[in-house]
Amino acid sequence: MTGFPEKSPRWQRRYDIPDSNVYSYDMLPEISNNAALDEVYVVTPPGFHARDAIRAAEAGKHVWCEKPMAMTASECRAVIDAAEKNES
Repeated sequence: MTGFPEKSPRWQRRYDIPDSNVYSYDMLPEISNNAALDEVYVVTPPGFHARDAIRAAEAGKHVWCEKPMAMTASECRAVIDAAEKNES
């Protein structure tokens, strides 16, 4: 997943990533349709951590998130709630 699509071909060649596993940030909800993806590692700017972690959890994926988890305690609670609601 990248915010810079022009970087995708280089990473795909380097790590043998198929086209079907390349997404932009706005496509995050679509990963729910890809069984090849088990988890999402959120490394966006901290202000987007909660948004992206919740979207990944709602897509049914395991979520790893860079520190800080979110910007406020209520955002952290929302991430935890989304993860618990969507755990499989």
